[in-house]
Amino acid sequence: MEDSEKIIALASSISVIVAKDLDIHELTILTEFLGLLRHNLDVIRHRRNAKRPKNQIDNKVR
Repeated sequence: MEDSEKIIALASSISVIVAKDLDIHELTILTEFLGLLRHNLDVIRHRRNAKRPKNQIDNKVR
């Protein structure tokens, strides 16, 4: 199993364990929080890529 597959499996397991004890209101708040966290991390990633020279971005993607 590759590292990315392990991370996905771990995240799935944790989400089931966490969601098991939450009511619908708490689950909605957690979902919104994680969505905003993902959005903020995407903004940070895009800003970092914008500051790097183009050749470094191309090498990083490949």
